[in-house]
Amino acid sequence: SDIKEVDIRFKMGDFNASSPGIWGTFTLVTGPANANQVWAELQGRYGEDYSSKPVVVFGSDDAESLKTFLENFDGFCVDTEEEKAKFLEDKANLLKPTFKRVGDELVISREEPIAELEPFIGGFQDVLDGNCSFEFTLECNKTPAQMHAEKNNIIYGMHNGYQGRVDLKLSLAFLERAFDMGTQFAPVPEPELAKSMLNFFKKYSLNFETYDVTSLPQELRDVFKHPMFEQLNPFTPEIVGALKEKVLPVLQQFEALSSVSGPLRVYYPIKDTLAIKLEMNAVDWFNQFVALLSE
Repeated sequence: SDIKEVDIRFKMGDFNASSPGIWGTFTLVTGPANANQVWAELQGRYGEDYSSKPVVVFGSDDAESLKTFLENFDGFCVDTEEEKAKFLEDKANLLKPTFKRVGDELVISREEPIAELEPFIGGFQDVLDGNCSFEFTLECNKTPAQMHAEKNNIIYGMHNGYQGRVDLKLSLAFLERAFDMGTQFAPVPEPELAKSMLNFFKKYSLNFETYDVTSLPQELRDVFKHPMFEQLNPFTPEIVGALKEKVLPVLQQFEALSSVSGPLRVYYPIKDTLAIKLEMNAVDWFNQFVALLSE
């Protein structure tokens, strides 16, 4: 077959699927039917044509105040006057953001499509026919408040309950085109490489699970508290102190973000070609970060 699929599932620790504390999904779909479905949903929900434009959507308990703050944002409080002037110039000429409130949601986009990407994406348009897709999902037990309270290092925290999946679908036509375009930048060996790579994947599924760190003997659990791992702890006094000095004033400036009630959704649809979607829970991240740095 000229289409191959890869499905990976993983689970670690004592995952509680009924109430994940952190979750997110990244999706890439291709082909006119799939891409235009995302494009049409955005147009129907928010009343504008967002083809080739990034779209960021915040749910908020005070969407109007958040919109006013972001519209009038003129630079970070720690910036010099020259840096603020440069930001305003880039905002007007490069970023060109738009802000729109729709009910309890704030929709951020761009005045114009990102024309720079269209020639590159256009080179793949005829092979992005729905036979290529990618989806990555991750769910974790811990909420931001729990992570803040425990202040565990990254290695220890990774063993405290999460699960996810990766679903990838590739077509021979897409790989051949990718290798063909790659020759513009670097030599690519035999033309059969694309087909060989596709056949390497075959059709397979992978599932793996590991232990719950809390079920291990205390001696082994203590390994995750080793000083070597503690260096990977984002909650050390040195790291928190540096963030408090440099980041806390900026977070206080962005107090309006405390109203975000999630989830955060990001889209990038290109009509008739592809659509990218990212969705993750954003609730309490901002408030917990401010609380950590304010201790």
